[in-house]
Amino acid sequence: MIQSSTRLPALRPEESAPPVVIESALVPWVDLCPAYETVVYTIDRRQRGLIEVYEGWRMSDVLNDDPRVLLSRVAVMPHAGGLPGRAQEVSLPRDSVYLAHLGGPRGDREMVRTTVRTPIGLKAGPYLVRGYHHTLPGAQSMSVWPREREMVPLTDAWIEYPMRTRRVRVSVDAVAVNRLLVDWVTLAPYDVFHPAR
Repeated sequence: MIQSSTRLPALRPEESAPPVVIESALVPWVDLCPAYETVVYTIDRRQRGLIEVYEGWRMSDVLNDDPRVLLSRVAVMPHAGGLPGRAQEVSLPRDSVYLAHLGGPRGDREMVRTTVRTPIGLKAGPYLVRGYHHTLPGAQSMSVWPREREMVPLTDAWIEYPMRTRRVRVSVDAVAVNRLLVDWVTLAPYDVFHPAR
């Protein structure tokens, strides 16, 4: 082994190099990308957790943008009952997600458009859903539905699903429905919606 006898001179205190400051756009990540609570429904369970929503986006935008749904601080609740499971993080393929509660910001206010609310009912796997589908004025919900993005938002909705030996109904302000997993969809009356089971 060859050793060098050359030594670099030590810097005096006044010559010491200034500290290097690295600026990164990811430093204020918590502020730029806050997390909001949601409940995600797969074929046989609900998973409650947090989902990050980018600045200027809506939760439905995040769900449609990524083929996977990433949740943190998750409680897993099987429909068959039993104690909830816990996980720090869960990554689900979007094509396994039937429904997801929508929360958080409504997106860029400058992009908000006037819409018409149409009451619809649908069945997706074990879930019955009733809510309002929003379309642009002049558009018909049933003609627009096949061209919607994969996760379609409904407002003022309820979700009905089996829990052990009974059925449970939950009201939500907004829910995203996976259009590709819907068995049927129909226009619904404004009062009470009783779908065929």
